[in-house]
Amino acid sequence: MIKGISPKLHAVKLPLCVAISVALASPSAYSVEKAQSLVKSISLIKRVVEVEDEKDQAENHPVEISTKTQQFHLDIARQLNRYPGIFAVNIIPNGQTPLITNNSSGLQHAVSTLTDDLNLAPVSYIDRSLYSLSPLISHKMGRDGSPKITNTPTGLVGSLTTETGMVPSEGPRMSIDVEAGDDAHAGFTFDYGHRKDRWGHLFQYSAQQGDSYRSNRLGQQGGFKSNDLLLKIIEQGSNIGAKNQQLTQFSLLYRDYDNDESRYGISYQDSLERPELRYSATAGDNEKTDQLSLRINHQIVLATSEIVMTDLYYDSGNSSYYQTSAVSGVLGDSAIDLLSGFERNPLGTLNVTKQSFDRSYSSGGIQVRVSQQIGLHNLQLGVRYHNESVDDKSYNDAFLFNQDLSLSLLQSNQEADWAEQSVNARTVFISDEWTQGPLTLAGGYKYEKIEIEKEFPRSFFESESTHTLGNVGLNYKFSSSLDFFITAHQGLLPSNNLLAPEAAQTSDIYRAGIDHRYDNSQFTFTVFKNEFYNVFARCFTIENCKEMTDDRFDIEISGAEMVAAHTFELDNMSIPLTAVYTYRDHNYGDELDVTNIEHVALPGDELAYIPQHQLYLELGAKFNRWDLMLKATHRSEQRLEPGLTSLTNVNKIDAVTLVDLTANVAFDRQQKVFLTVNNLTDQEYVESAYHAGRLMGRGSSILLGYRYTF
Repeated sequence: MIKGISPKLHAVKLPLCVAISVALASPSAYSVEKAQSLVKSISLIKRVVEVEDEKDQAENHPVEISTKTQQFHLDIARQLNRYPGIFAVNIIPNGQTPLITNNSSGLQHAVSTLTDDLNLAPVSYIDRSLYSLSPLISHKMGRDGSPKITNTPTGLVGSLTTETGMVPSEGPRMSIDVEAGDDAHAGFTFDYGHRKDRWGHLFQYSAQQGDSYRSNRLGQQGGFKSNDLLLKIIEQGSNIGAKNQQLTQFSLLYRDYDNDESRYGISYQDSLERPELRYSATAGDNEKTDQLSLRINHQIVLATSEIVMTDLYYDSGNSSYYQTSAVSGVLGDSAIDLLSGFERNPLGTLNVTKQSFDRSYSSGGIQVRVSQQIGLHNLQLGVRYHNESVDDKSYNDAFLFNQDLSLSLLQSNQEADWAEQSVNARTVFISDEWTQGPLTLAGGYKYEKIEIEKEFPRSFFESESTHTLGNVGLNYKFSSSLDFFITAHQGLLPSNNLLAPEAAQTSDIYRAGIDHRYDNSQFTFTVFKNEFYNVFARCFTIENCKEMTDDRFDIEISGAEMVAAHTFELDNMSIPLTAVYTYRDHNYGDELDVTNIEHVALPGDELAYIPQHQLYLELGAKFNRWDLMLKATHRSEQRLEPGLTSLTNVNKIDAVTLVDLTANVAFDRQQKVFLTVNNLTDQEYVESAYHAGRLMGRGSSILLGYRYTF
């Protein structure tokens, strides 16, 4: 249903700002008897009831790689690439908001990043890129191979999970971390928590800063700084009956981030001659964000055996992006070529346009889940209401780029524009997990109604759509150490064309594999097939969009994932060895509407910006008081444009292998020293090319840290 559309919108391509996703799978849950007997370990994170037990965690996360080795790492994207199916790249130097995909097209934002069972993106329906990872939440990551039905939205293919700090189980805990490294990097983290009787709390504060590894021809550098503050308060008791147990948690998370960097990269020639170059015309480019998140979580185990979970949440913040957008009227690689030639031989002047985009946003909602064990069935029923809104303002500044590589302001606040939009989503979901001996069957169903309003200076949109999604799964335990699993689920992103709200992006996701665990060994092998429909907008007038009702098969990504790990235990040391490999076959589908997509591609063409091969290797040595770990990540070459032609230096991003070294030394129970050498071999490599030119990655860098625990 579309109302109030201005006649001026006919035959106009509309900017897409709305993106949501839903994917279903039945969550694991412990029995009520186990929950009641271990109620002191009830956690509000990730599962219905989570008990801090390494065996239980291994069963629920068959592909998660874990190590107790402390890591300081400047490159969050490289940490994410440890997980099968995940491919992450930085799209801005010093970035804490890497672009993350999960065996999907990078430009779809088809994977959700979850923190404490809620989406890390504060406005995940309207803007799925508004999230950032910090030292407080990036230290514990995993990947849900089959998304949970309760996580809404959870992407077209799956979710990446992170956790904030945990309140201590008992007594006080306090630590201080300080770190320093190359490019004036410095960091400080303070952690204090205490638990006594029914009450507990946690306070964490982290501050990070550093200079860019890039500089322009005048020697100017960018830099970043960020602050993170986390407060948690919990109360646990049995106020409504001796047989009942309940836990209430209040959380507050505040973040601010300021980065004087540009998303513009450099030309191919400059990448060979001066890979750490930043063009002088990008001076003044900057990105800023701040975010405040409030959470109230409540769990109760009733005398009638049901577990009731209630989550209330609210997010509010601002983001500001001031970036070079055009050079003498041209964009992308053409603008990069202009800047490269001009800086080599500065004759005359160039016109430089910078765009300012400011967004204020808020979101909030409530989710209630009821879980109960009935015989062999583990049932869960839930409802959710979610609302989010954003106010956008944008304008352009015009500059003259002079022969001395300086910028002179010609005109400001050109073409000022604004937009307001909001989303209401109402969701009902139900799931069941049935276990009979070695066999477990799972299924789920979700109904979601989405209402969208969007207002421009001379137009107004109002649309409504409803969606139903399902999932099924099977797990068969051949023995105590060998499992076979197969799952299928549907995913959803709302339409990328507001003129056709019913033409939503959807997906069919299939996975099957085996998981073998025995003593100190693990081997998991998974094959997958991901099919994506309605990826592209294919109509641009009201009349044409009313006639479009089909679901076109646009993209297919299939392949295999493997995790193999073994720890060799010797008399005085242990040697952990881990290998993670992902193979992807990716192409445009045979129903691709060639005449109406926004870039040149044909059915069968390979996608851009997706490596076919991705490998992570880890080899360590752990002694009583120290450990050493070598980590290598490899990705194969990537296309810069869709196609099947042979790859050359002009149309590809080269394959790269990066090696990192981490070391930890404990002097006593209170003091530890950490060392990280990033990019040990000082490789020169292209990190990404999503925006303009080749964004080069960071060379070799050293980070040294110290922890004191009270």
